[in-house]
Amino acid sequence: KLDALDEAKAEVDRLKAEYDAAYAALQPRQQAAASSEPQYAKLQPQQQEIATAQSTMEAAAQAGEYEQANTQAAELGGKLDALEEAKAEIDRQKEEYEAALAEIKPRLDALSVSEPQYAKLQPQQQEIATAQSTMEAAAQAGEYEQANTQVTELGGKLDVFEEAKAEIDRQKEEYDSALADLQPRLQAASAATQPEYASLQPQVQEMATAQSTMEAVAQAGDYEQALSQVEALGAKLEAFDEAKQAVDEQKQGYESALAELQPRLTAVSSSDAKFVKLQPQQQAIAQAQSDMEAAAQAGDYAKALEQAQALGTLLDEFEAALKDIAGKKDEFQAAWDGLHEKFDGAAKAPSKKLEDAHAAIVKDKADMDAKAAAEDYEGALAVVQAMGPKLDAYETATSAWEAQKTEYDTLLSTLQPRLAKAATATAEKLKAPQAELASGQKSMETAALVGDYDEAITTGKDLATKLDAFEKSAEGASLIELGGEVTIAEKPFLKQKFAYAEGAAKVGGSVKFGPAADAEPGSATKDQVSQSVLEKAADVISKGKWDFTGGLKGNPGDKEVGLAINATFSCEWGPAKLEFAPAELSLLSVSKEKGVSGPKIAFANASFSYKVAAGVDVGGCKIDFSPALSFTIEITPDYVAIGAQALKQLAIEAIAVDAAALASAAAVVALPLAAAVAMGAGMYQEAQNMKADSEAIATALPARKKAAEAAASYAKTMTGGGSGDASAEAQLAQIMEKSHATREEAIAAVVKAQGTYAAIRARELQRIKDAMFARACAAFDEGHKADFGILERQGPDWGFRGSYRKRLRMILFADD
Repeated sequence: KLDALDEAKAEVDRLKAEYDAAYAALQPRQQAAASSEPQYAKLQPQQQEIATAQSTMEAAAQAGEYEQANTQAAELGGKLDALEEAKAEIDRQKEEYEAALAEIKPRLDALSVSEPQYAKLQPQQQEIATAQSTMEAAAQAGEYEQANTQVTELGGKLDVFEEAKAEIDRQKEEYDSALADLQPRLQAASAATQPEYASLQPQVQEMATAQSTMEAVAQAGDYEQALSQVEALGAKLEAFDEAKQAVDEQKQGYESALAELQPRLTAVSSSDAKFVKLQPQQQAIAQAQSDMEAAAQAGDYAKALEQAQALGTLLDEFEAALKDIAGKKDEFQAAWDGLHEKFDGAAKAPSKKLEDAHAAIVKDKADMDAKAAAEDYEGALAVVQAMGPKLDAYETATSAWEAQKTEYDTLLSTLQPRLAKAATATAEKLKAPQAELASGQKSMETAALVGDYDEAITTGKDLATKLDAFEKSAEGASLIELGGEVTIAEKPFLKQKFAYAEGAAKVGGSVKFGPAADAEPGSATKDQVSQSVLEKAADVISKGKWDFTGGLKGNPGDKEVGLAINATFSCEWGPAKLEFAPAELSLLSVSKEKGVSGPKIAFANASFSYKVAAGVDVGGCKIDFSPALSFTIEITPDYVAIGAQALKQLAIEAIAVDAAALASAAAVVALPLAAAVAMGAGMYQEAQNMKADSEAIATALPARKKAAEAAASYAKTMTGGGSGDASAEAQLAQIMEKSHATREEAIAAVVKAQGTYAAIRARELQRIKDAMFARACAAFDEGHKADFGILERQGPDWGFRGSYRKRLRMILFADD
């Protein structure tokens, strides 16, 4: 048994050793077989089977069943042989796949084009992309046999795609070339938007639609269809060009016809053609012209030319009608021109007797005017011809009436003083004749008032007879009253010089008069009494005595000079005596800052009445009268003497006074009185003038430069040599807006109307400088008005105001 045990144990050890050797040989192959790379995914069942066999083998060995384990090791070796053969096949197929893929990879990369022209290839691109994805998925799963088959199929698909792409490129090149040939013509057609091409707009629209469709097809990559549409578009362009040429020829014919009609159309609307009777024809012409222009505006020049010919016929008819009516008007006007002066002379009936004849003439004139207004010049001419004899007869009647008026006026001039004198009679026995004369006078004047001089003359002659009887009856009547009042018109009657002044007296007033209480009737008339009273008053006044006294009154502190005056008047009329209260007159003031100011001319007035009446004898009748007089004394200071004396008394530092030169200048030069005084302050005035000159220079120099720059900028802009001047730009904009012209057209019109740059600049420079001069003078006067002295207040050309203006103008306009 021990032998058997030893033999059995030895067998186990041999089997174990055999197993261990087999296991050691299998171990590396088992580890390699356990690889998990994706390409070996299909070998996983074999790998799983080997792993199971290995576990069974190891379990048997663990149980000491080495004989069984050896058998299983041999089986595991066979399984590993099969796995390694399958893995080697997969590696071979993978290598073959990767080589094929490397060949088509650049073609696949070039496949991903996105240009619009390849849009139709998208299905093929999608099919290739799907095949590529399927192939890559098979390879990823380790199905390299299938992947190799699919890579071959993918190459075929790429061949088809590349051929299709090459065809599209060829078609695109052909399309682009054809489109380039058409493009200038398409642009020219789309630019034909002028009104005359309105009839072609459907063709333009049709071509635009065809072009859009063609471009959309090309955008979609269908260049075969796009080429077909290019050819169709070319045919449409041929038709359009022919139609446009026809329109241009029709337009030229229309414009030639219009050019011939235009002067005649202008004449239709001129003032010489303003006749109501012609308005229907004018309206028909205007409508025909409007229709013609509308047709031309719409581009229908064939119709416009036809309407132009019809318009010419209308113009022929209108011009014939105008010639007829204008001739009749001229004939009527010539007849009326020879008559209207007579009509103007008969503007108003001078008497009631001529009113009917005058009314008939006025009615004829109204009829004539109505017919002329209605343009019935034949009827108006007939009225004028009938009016001539009526005017001749009326003129004769008017001459006779005027002769009667002259006769009446002569008669009236002899009757009026006699009637006036008769009306003053107071005797009771004359009352009835006075009333009869007054009634006759009223009747005569009433007849004359209405122009019935025949009746007025008859009544006047009857009045003359009655006056003869009345005046004879009045010889023994009471004395006619001689009372009344006479006016003394104011007039100068005395001049008297005294120190520093001259006095001039004026007198006026009134004198009441009447017969004295104890007066006896005499031969005096009222006119004689009035004249005698006036002569007596003038005699007394002229013999009156005036006494003037006065002297200068100075105020050194205030630099002022005054003149104190006393005036006294006395005459022979009783104890009454006229005296003027002393009057102090402020003449002038002097200061270094303001110069000489003043003077003022003074007046003194006084009135008085004599309580005791004076008397005068006229024609044996004693007349009493009472004067009421008004005296005015005008004091004229001697400014030369006063000025010299004042400047000595009120001397200002740095002012030299030359009295002799002052008097000489005043005598030689006819200056206002105020200016004569100011001459005494000549040095001061000269300083003011120099200051004004300096201010004028400071103003004029920059103003002159600014004016030159502004005028140059304006002229450049207006003539197209520049831009930016606001005034010129505004004017050009206004011209362009009103005339619908371009800027270039507006500038051309300006140059044609106003001249070149030099002429426009000169005019603008003059305008600017005139405005600158006026503004500067106004500003100077406003700023210095507080400094105006005697000279400056005389006017803008006096004193330093005049000096400023002279210097300003001299410098401002020096370069003109």
